[in-house]
Amino acid sequence: MQLKTLALAPALAVVVGALETHGGYDFETRFSADATPETTDIKDAYESTAAEQAANRLREQIKATSVATGCLDGNTGNTPADLYALKNCIAADNEDNFFTLLADDIEESNSFWGKVLDESTTDRTKWVAARSVSRPLS
Repeated sequence: MQLKTLALAPALAVVVGALETHGGYDFETRFSADATPETTDIKDAYESTAAEQAANRLREQIKATSVATGCLDGNTGNTPADLYALKNCIAADNEDNFFTLLADDIEESNSFWGKVLDESTTDRTKWVAARSVSRPLS
């Protein structure tokens, strides 16, 4: 399972959305260009589904690579709190373990989201699935 899938699957599985504000930015959810904005928040459902998928992917990679195998003991939950506990356990021995486990996924995800950003800034008169605005960091 790839990180791009982790990010996209919950949005496709949850057929609700809304205008939400996160980090000072407004996000509007539409499932097609002609659709009206959804009326129910998606954040909680998105986070729960993403946590489940990410925890499963980490467990799969731990078993495949034998990196941080002790972190599998007793950590079988799929809530956001369980995911953070798993992540903290993985990084406790070596900070790089987390990135080692997900190296292939991170590379593929960076490529995928780079393309999304490139496409989102081409023609601002047309609807696109994601839009990027470059802003200087303050």
